[in-house]
Amino acid sequence: MSQAELIPFRKLALAVISLAIRDAQASGFSTGSSGTSAQQKRAATSWITDCNRDFKVWCDVAGLDPEYISEAFIAGRLRNVSYTLRGWDRRLAGAP
Repeated sequence: MSQAELIPFRKLALAVISLAIRDAQASGFSTGSSGTSAQQKRAATSWITDCNRDFKVWCDVAGLDPEYISEAFIAGRLRNVSYTLRGWDRRLAGAP
């Protein structure tokens, strides 16, 4: 596959990672379909911090270093996920 053909897959992987980070950082819990439950928060946190094979595959597809993402999350450096992802998204499109 060409780099251009990979962009949709990279965007999907970024969305998956972004959602996991948001779920892990959720402060309130809801039982509604749009809210994050305590169980979802624990699962997302574990997925990111354990840095298992599944997480590494998604990071690889997104073009990210899984150890860096996991360590940055643990250190609290991934607070503004939407801004960070816009930066990653711009890099995928070839912008500086």
